[in-house]
Amino acid sequence: MRMAGLAACLVVGIPFWRGELPRFELYAGASALLLFAACFWLLSKSEGCSGLPRAAVLSLLAVQILAAAFLYGYLLINSFTGILLVLTAAVAVNILSLRASLVLVALQTLAYAAGMARNMGLLNATASTLAFASFEVFALYTSHIVNSERRAREELARTNAELLATRKLLADGSRAAERVRISRELHDVMGHHLAALSLGLEAARHAPQNEVQAHVATSQDLTKRLLHEVRRVVGRLREEPDLDLAGALTALAEEIGTPKVHLLLPDGLRLDDPERAHALVRCAQEILTNSMKHAGARNVWLEVIQGPEGVELKSRDDGRGVGTVRTGNGLNGMRERLETLGGWLAVESAPGRGFQVRAWLPLPSLGGAVP
Repeated sequence: MRMAGLAACLVVGIPFWRGELPRFELYAGASALLLFAACFWLLSKSEGCSGLPRAAVLSLLAVQILAAAFLYGYLLINSFTGILLVLTAAVAVNILSLRASLVLVALQTLAYAAGMARNMGLLNATASTLAFASFEVFALYTSHIVNSERRAREELARTNAELLATRKLLADGSRAAERVRISRELHDVMGHHLAALSLGLEAARHAPQNEVQAHVATSQDLTKRLLHEVRRVVGRLREEPDLDLAGALTALAEEIGTPKVHLLLPDGLRLDDPERAHALVRCAQEILTNSMKHAGARNVWLEVIQGPEGVELKSRDDGRGVGTVRTGNGLNGMRERLETLGGWLAVESAPGRGFQVRAWLPLPSLGGAVP
């Protein structure tokens, strides 16, 4: 799209490059066309103007519109200047809403029609205006469909990443619950019966039946060994019941295409509480969603710090940032989820400095003291 747009600008500027105009019109028109091409190049980047504030993006669009208006409204050299209308419509829908873009298309088409009628007659103006108006609408809706498909693809990627992370946590939680269930079953059933057998054999050992004393002693030793095995199995089943939080966060980061996620995790990161692990993964998911949809970031850095008192999730991005952080449903939901578990959430931002988020949760054995 960018290269095709620049090629179209070269076509529009043929009279300038050939020196067919008076000096003022030549310099003024060439300057306006170069300014239009520069704004178009910036606004039509595949990743968008994510690093610029909203006001700067709107200013670039306004400059592009004014430069085009000068060329087709005042300095109308030929009907090819209508190509600039099509290029403006193609990038406007990336910045404005669909309704606002349609209004812009209507206004610039009327301005083009007026310039054409003044310089080339009503018949030529009507034919050229209708042709370029159809091209404008086609370019606008094509860009709108592409943007909608891209947003749907990004949303699908986020949802898929969330499902993968949730599946990882559920699998770990199910295994942990199964270990506990089996260990309790072994302890309550087999342990109880074997302990009773040991006591019975102990009593039989001291009975006045000397001929069976050796057998009783052997049975008692076997019972003790069985009890030892039961305890050993129970202990093994209870080992490492923690949830693989690192695996869930890694799965989440790998499924996100844009922004690029830089994950820093401590060695051996695991939690033994499914609710806390789930809360941290949901916080990470919301952070990535905000960085993609609102911050316009290209990179996000996620770090997990596990200390003696709790676990902290820190993030920062290279998005455009804001002067005042307005908490929406996502941030409020994160804060409520963390505070329910005794934690807290802090969000900071500044224009041009992206967003910084800190989420902290106490360990299950602690009462939620703030570090």
